[in-house]
Formats: sequence, structure tokens, C-alpha cells
Amino acid sequence: MELKEINEKEVLTKLLNFTKTKGKSVIAELLLNKFGSLKQVVDAPKDDLYPIISEREVSLISFVKEFTAIYNHLKIKETEKIDCPQAVVDYLKAEMNGLKVEKIYAILLNSRNRLIKVFEVDEGTESRSAVYPRKIARLCLQHYAVSVILVHNHPGGSVKPSQNDILATEALTKALKTIESYLLDHIIIADNDYYSFKDSGLL
Repeated sequence: MELKEINEKEVLTKLLNFTKTKGKSVIAELLLNKFGSLKQVVDAPKDDLYPIISEREVSLISFVKEFTAIYNHLKIKETEKIDCPQAVVDYLKAEMNGLKVEKIYAILLNSRNRLIKVFEVDEGTESRSAVYPRKIARLCLQHYAVSVILVHNHPGGSVKPSQNDILATEALTKALKTIESYLLDHIIIADNDYYSFKDSGLL
């Protein structure tokens, strides 16, 4: 199905049909009017949903988001290679959407760019950017990783790398070289957009 053929109200109504609430089409319309899109409904904080829908419906929407995250994790594990930014974004976006703080993830890869493991290595990059390069280097040694993809989110909505992001990338690149591993990419995720250091020629 092409994206333009998707009827978000119809999809949300079908989802709400799994509950016993009446007037599901009207509720779906109220949710879309308030949040703007199906994605924003799924990403909305629970407290913002409760005035419109019941706890059962909120739980159902939360489950859909969790299921999507798990599905993307399983899908990426079966992929031959993780060598493009979009694959990484698909893997982590459900988990990172709606976060109010910056979180840093390290995706460890083997010599064929296949997934070994994903670690959340830090939270709040501005004050601790000098710490996690050493931590990631240790993880690479422990898990025999050949390369790393660094991923973090920008809660503010802009994917433009900060000076701190650039310095942290340089620090991690140097740290990995000392153990004969390398940084394959550094990806910043914000809302529906992303920034790849590799694609931008910074790696």
C-alpha cells in the first residue's frame, strides 16, 4: 500500500475496535484532531490520552508501540547487514520517539556489519561526552565488535549536530582506533528526521 492511500482515521478506528468502547470513529477523529497524526497519537504521553480514551485503550496503544519496537528489533537481527542510516533509524526510532532527554546507544557490529548487540551507554550527552567513548571501547573488546554505530536523539527536534556532538564523534573515533575498531556512523534522530555523519562526509 502506498503511503498516500493510508487512511489514518480508518486505521485508528480499527485499532480501537479491539476495545468495547462505543463511538470509536468519533474517538479516532478526536485523537487525530488533537495530536495531528496517527504517529503522534501513538507517541503521545499516557496522561495526554486519558481525557479522551480509557485506560484499556491507552494500554492497547502502548502495546502497539511496544510491539512495533520489538518487531523492528527482530527484523534488523535478520538483516544481512546494517550499513545504512535508515535501517538504524527503523531499528531505534520507536524506542527513542517521545524521549524528553538525550540518550546514547551503541550498536556493535561484526566484520560483516551484522548486529552483535545494542547498548544504551549514556544519558545526557552535554555533561558526560568524555565518558562514553571509553565505555564503548570496552564494550567492543568484551563483545569482539569490529565497528560501532553511535546513535542519539535530539529531544528539541533539530537533527543538526552540536559542537559537542562533533567533538564526541572525534573522541570516539580516536578511542576505537586504539583497539583496532572503527566508528561506522554517528546518527542523530529527531522526530521523523535523522542526520548521518557518514552521509554528510564527517566520517
